[in-house]
Amino acid sequence: MANFCTQCGRPLKDGEICICQQKKAEHQSGQEIPAPGTVQAAGTSARKDDVTPDAPQIKEEQTAGNTFAAQEVQTADASQQAATEGSQTADTTRQAATEGSQTADTTRQTATEGNQTADAAQQKTMTKEAEWLHKTKNSIVKNTKNVFAEIGPILKHPTVTAKKLAEGGNSAIGLELIISKAVLSIIVVLIILGRIGNVLKGFSGGFFGGSGNYTVRLPWFRAIFAALLLTVAADFLSVLLLKVVSGLFNAQTTFKAMINVVGERSLYDIIVLILVLIGAIISPMFGLILAAVGMTCLVAVEYNAYSAVVDVAQDKELYIYMICKAIVTVICLLLAYFMLAGAVQSLIGSLGGMLMNSIF
Repeated sequence: MANFCTQCGRPLKDGEICICQQKKAEHQSGQEIPAPGTVQAAGTSARKDDVTPDAPQIKEEQTAGNTFAAQEVQTADASQQAATEGSQTADTTRQAATEGSQTADTTRQTATEGNQTADAAQQKTMTKEAEWLHKTKNSIVKNTKNVFAEIGPILKHPTVTAKKLAEGGNSAIGLELIISKAVLSIIVVLIILGRIGNVLKGFSGGFFGGSGNYTVRLPWFRAIFAALLLTVAADFLSVLLLKVVSGLFNAQTTFKAMINVVGERSLYDIIVLILVLIGAIISPMFGLILAAVGMTCLVAVEYNAYSAVVDVAQDKELYIYMICKAIVTVICLLLAYFMLAGAVQSLIGSLGGMLMNSIF
C-alpha cells in the first residue's frame, strides 16, 4: 500500500523519509542528512554484503534439487515407457489369441465343408435304385409305426376306426396289415413243413431200417405259393369284389376304403391264427374249436367295417357282402384243394422213392 508525506503529500516508499522532513530536521540540528539515494544505496550494499556469503550454498542446493527432479522425471518416463511396452505386449498377446481362434474357426469350417463335400459326392454316386430303396425303407418304417399306433384303436373300436380310415383316404395301414398276415402265414407254413419233414425222416428210418438218413423232399415252394394265394391274393380278390359288387348295387364307396376294411379283418385273422396255433399245441381238437369260433368273429368284424364305409341301403349291404364272401370262399377252397393235392402227391412220391431205394 503506497505511503504519502503528511506535509507535502509526496508519495513515499516503505521506510523513506520525505525531503521536506529532512530539510526541516537539518535546519533545526545544523547537520547534513545524506540524500535518500545514498542512504538506500548503502543499505542495499549492506544487504548485498549480507547475502553474498550464502549464494554458493543456495546454488548447490538448487543444482542438487534440479538433479533429483531430473532423475525423478527420468524414472517416471522409464515407468511410463515400461507400462506402454507392457500394454503393447498384452495387445500383441490378445491379437495372437484372436488370430489363433480365427485359425481354429477356419479349420473347423474347412472340416465341415469337407464333410459336406463328401456327403454331396456320396449322394451323387448313389444310384437311382439305391435312392429308391432308401426312400422305400423310410416309408416302410414310417408306415409300420403308424400301423402299430392304429392297432389299439382297431381292437377297441373296429367300426369307428374303419370309418375314420376310410374318410382319411389312406390305404397304407390296410395294405400293411394284409402283408403282415401273409408273412406270418408263410412262417407258420414253413414251421409246419419242417416238423412234418422231421417226422417223416424219423418214420422212414425206423420203418426201412438204418439210421434214418433218407432225403425227404418237401414241397417248400408250393407251400409258400399256396400261403401267398390264400392270404394276399384272396384278400385283394375280396377288395376287388366288394368294390365291383357295391358299384353294381349303386353303393358309394372307394377302393382305398375296401382295402382298409379287408386290412382290419386281416388284423383279426392274425390274432385268430396265433390262438389256433396255441390251442393246437395244447390239443388238436381245441385248436379246431378256436378256428371255428374265430371264423365267425371274422365275418362279423368285416361286415360291420364294410357297413361303416359304404353308402347304401342296409338290406343291400348284407346282400353285397354275402355275394362277395361266397365267391371268395369258393375260390379259396378250390385253390386249397389243388394246392394240397399237389403237396400230398409230392410227399407220396418222396416216400415212394425212399421205398424203392430201400428195396433195391
